[in-house]
Amino acid sequence: MADTATGLTQLMDHLLDQGHRDIAYVSGPAGSWADGQRSAVLTQRAEQAKARLHVLGPLPPTFDAGIAGIEAARAPAAPRPCSPTTAI
Repeated sequence: MADTATGLTQLMDHLLDQGHRDIAYVSGPAGSWADGQRSAVLTQRAEQAKARLHVLGPLPPTFDAGIAGIEAARAPAAPRPCSPTTAI
């Protein structure tokens, strides 16, 4: 079994150490237990660091949906949903 909480906390700490304070999270499908666990860990760590976590989704569990979510976040047209400097 994967230790999601530890892995994502380490990932967030690395991104925060690199200076990122606006982080996009490409979430999974609505109702996904695993996505709920990931979102909770990332949200808690972002709040502790006074960073902003922008949740993109819920999205279908496909590569194309993830790409579309990031492209929407980076789109130059107003209003932009967020201005992340990195994404998970």
